[in-house]
Amino acid sequence: MSLFHTILLPLISLTFAVWAFLMFRTLFDQRRRAVKRTGRQFPGPIDTLAEWRHWLTTPERARDRKQLLAATLVLFTLIGLTAFIASTDAIPTLNRP
Repeated sequence: MSLFHTILLPLISLTFAVWAFLMFRTLFDQRRRAVKRTGRQFPGPIDTLAEWRHWLTTPERARDRKQLLAATLVLFTLIGLTAFIASTDAIPTLNRP
């Protein structure tokens, strides 16, 4: 394992933990809002889609959207960087006599 992998693995883990926290917070908030709006303990798919639309379009949720988008982009970037480093690390070992 290279030095870059040693550095990137904890960064990816931390970023994933932040992303998971933001995503679960969003999902639990949407469920809570759907239950409150419909009065049913288990809202259906139509209610879920309505809450997604509310989350995606309401100005009050803009900060949550930006945080989740930023965490997603950072996570994808770190994963792509790790894959790129892994592919460049493997090239010299394949060309050895």
